[in-house]
Amino acid sequence: MSKILLEVFDDSDPSIVLENPRNEHWNNNVIGNPSEYNRTTTLTRIQGARAWFNFFGSSVAVYGTIPVPEREDGSTHAESLYSVDGGPPVIYQYHEHNTENLYRQQFFKSDILEEGNHSLVITNNIKGPYFWLDYIEFHSTLAPPVIKPTTGPDGCQPIYQEKPVTDHNSIAIIAGTLGAVVLMSMILNLMMFVHQHRHRMSEPPKARQPQWNGSSEASPEGSSEDHSTLDGSTAASQTSRYIDEKKIMRNLQFERTFSESDQVDKSSDTMAQII
Repeated sequence: MSKILLEVFDDSDPSIVLENPRNEHWNNNVIGNPSEYNRTTTLTRIQGARAWFNFFGSSVAVYGTIPVPEREDGSTHAESLYSVDGGPPVIYQYHEHNTENLYRQQFFKSDILEEGNHSLVITNNIKGPYFWLDYIEFHSTLAPPVIKPTTGPDGCQPIYQEKPVTDHNSIAIIAGTLGAVVLMSMILNLMMFVHQHRHRMSEPPKARQPQWNGSSEASPEGSSEDHSTLDGSTAASQTSRYIDEKKIMRNLQFERTFSESDQVDKSSDTMAQII
């Protein structure tokens, strides 16, 4: 089931085009009574004064104020004509005698129309009585297009131009959402950068690894292959040194033994000579 939309246009709305308002055909934007819609009304006493209104919908209605008549028989009430889409005009006149002003009275309501663009022409039919226009409302089951009324070259006949509907609220919502996403992404990136920076600052400095220069006093760290090679070279060097030392000790022992034997022989010769 389609949702029925009700649109209300105050008499001061520029969508209601008045004929020659500067020539006093209409006195618009008059401060009205609090009981009137938006506290404004538009009046005319000029016979034949017209107003145009274009709308997109399926029905239209016109409301106004009925003032206290100047005569008791009520014959001085305003008479107005209403024509939809150039059809035959419908006449409205209040014939009762009212002792106080009547607000928000329905002057006209159209039959059910085909959903679409329509035009309404309002005409004040007699001279003298006050015709007070308060507001216009129409019903629609679809979102209406934007209609911009303008006056023709003669200043009387209005020209209506349709413009495609632009949903400014949707555009604002989409722009706001994208802006929020970009902002959140920037905040997250900044937080990650700060966290990584603090983590790097909190780590202890790494010891610098010495460079291996081939000497036996230092060896490169972290290289098992070089380290094992160094250990093998050291072990071989130590073994060779041990063998050399052992040979030297043997030679010394041999020389000592030889020296002692030589001394014994000399002592024996000396003793033999003495004897």
